[in-house]
Amino acid sequence: NQDVEGDAFAWLTCVCQSTMFTVVEMILKIHKLTGAGCKQLAADVGYISNVMGALEVPLSRDITDISTLLSLPVQSIEGNETQNIPKIPPRKDHVNETTELISF
Repeated sequence: NQDVEGDAFAWLTCVCQSTMFTVVEMILKIHKLTGAGCKQLAADVGYISNVMGALEVPLSRDITDISTLLSLPVQSIEGNETQNIPKIPPRKDHVNETTELISF
């Protein structure tokens, strides 16, 4: 019975990680956000965070970092081009652990 539960949790974790990867991929396709768009995206990422927490699946580093970026005041990012905005490198596959941000 414990093996079945362990297998089910491993499967659930894999599905959740794949979901987070897909969400990050879609977010990275966004080129600009309005203030309202930023609030909506922050709410969406917050919802995903809550679901993962309820399922006891750890958040990917990318989701955590995106949540942090969305909570920054616009003034701290606006006009700074991309030099101070973290870059998330493209992934080779979604089975690997989440990528870490490079260059702040």
